[in-house]
Amino acid sequence: MLDKLYCRFDELLSQNLTVDEIKRNDPNVQKSIRKMKIGSNIFIWPAAQMGNFVFNKLLEKGYSNVHLIDKDYEKITFAEAQSPNSIHFGEDDVLIIATLRHSFEIFSAALEMNCNNIMMYYHLELLEENSSIDFPVDFYAEVFTDLTKHLLENVDAYKNMYELLEDDPSRVAFLNNMLFRLTYDITYTFEYDHLCNQYFDSSLIQISDNTVFVDGGAYNGDTLQDFLKISNNKYKSYYLFEPDLDLLKEAQKVSNDQRIHFMNKGLYSKTCELNFNKTCGENGSIDEQGTDIISVASIDEAINEPVTYIKMDIEGAELAALKGAEDTIKNYSPILAICMYHKASDYLDIFNYIRSVNSEYKFYLRHHLNYYAETVLYAIKK
Repeated sequence: MLDKLYCRFDELLSQNLTVDEIKRNDPNVQKSIRKMKIGSNIFIWPAAQMGNFVFNKLLEKGYSNVHLIDKDYEKITFAEAQSPNSIHFGEDDVLIIATLRHSFEIFSAALEMNCNNIMMYYHLELLEENSSIDFPVDFYAEVFTDLTKHLLENVDAYKNMYELLEDDPSRVAFLNNMLFRLTYDITYTFEYDHLCNQYFDSSLIQISDNTVFVDGGAYNGDTLQDFLKISNNKYKSYYLFEPDLDLLKEAQKVSNDQRIHFMNKGLYSKTCELNFNKTCGENGSIDEQGTDIISVASIDEAINEPVTYIKMDIEGAELAALKGAEDTIKNYSPILAICMYHKASDYLDIFNYIRSVNSEYKFYLRHHLNYYAETVLYAIKK
């Protein structure tokens, strides 16, 4: 499998394709678009925020045979929707999957329902110029273009990173991510490591009585819950950083253990205050346009004991926060588990920065969910 993936990766790179050519390179997507243009039925599944957006845009562009599918079809108010159980796909019908998070489940269900023409919402950019759909910048269409551009501009550096990964699961995860960038085929994101717990793969990581854990981007305490279970409450300290006070309060409900330090701060390269985009849920991030002000701190300044493990899922601020932990990384070589999917340059920037600070690390890559997100780089001292 690994050899086959690498050959495909190398083959695509050898074609020197542009971003636009890569987007148009999938014959199955092109077939679906042709069927849309000749008046075939178009089904959008699900009918949530993105489904609503795509539905209205297609109507604006003059497509009339547009239908909505949703398991909660009775709750859809902006248009009539149908239950998946009531759908029978015809040979020419086209399905647009209007979600990333549930793309695997919907794709698999559509195949079982004998759907012949499946495409993702972001493929609608390939409609003819006078009918194309411009997605809002906060949707992933623009992010995926940036990922592809960054790969094409740094091919040798990506290949070097591949060579320095330690095991085959890491290389498979890497190649699947790169092939997604080179094809926009969502199925490359479906394979994930379902046998291990995110951040706590027992084949790589052991928690001990001396563990000092830094949880960057603690959300509602979900990682803390996993940690307490896996460690069997045997650890030294746990530093939980969450700048969203509402989420921090949720995390505080997990445990009142005095070894847990709840910090209403974000992690960054230095101690200061920054603008923050508060969502009261996932994806809250440091943002110059954010209307909230948060406190941020560096690990080097905030923690006064040897750190043994640093986890970061902080919506694009990972590199800055690693720079704020430079002395800690140099002096203590903590295990690092760093999310790699928020910015196009994350793979190279984060990987190369860690290597520049401490040469004693081995690197592993794991993909933890069956859609685009939750790819984590693990750096572990040799």
